[in-house]
Amino acid sequence: MPNGTFTTTITDDDLVKGHATRDIPENHGTFTLLLKDGFWRLHQQAPNPLQNPSAGGRLRVTGDRVVFVTYKPLEFAGSRDVLRWSFDGTRLRFHVIVGGPEEAVVFGAHPWEKVG
Repeated sequence: MPNGTFTTTITDDDLVKGHATRDIPENHGTFTLLLKDGFWRLHQQAPNPLQNPSAGGRLRVTGDRVVFVTYKPLEFAGSRDVLRWSFDGTRLRFHVIVGGPEEAVVFGAHPWEKVG
């Protein structure tokens, strides 16, 4: 798993196609993911107010699998998402193995572009 900063944009249509319609205004927008030395931080920007625009925690990588363990926000503390990942030097791709439809769309609808 590479260290770096990655970004992707999720549209309302992405969420509908992925059957992640529980709370579209809370799950669309531009997402920036920082991965650094076993920690992650995710920040979301959208044209509407967001309840929890930032999250973070630790990650554990084993081969092509990564487990994201959430520490904050507190209402999601302890949650774990398991994903398969690949990286071609520019694009980071995820496939959610354990997680809800929102996570599947946010992480998997589009490749994450390396920006830093």
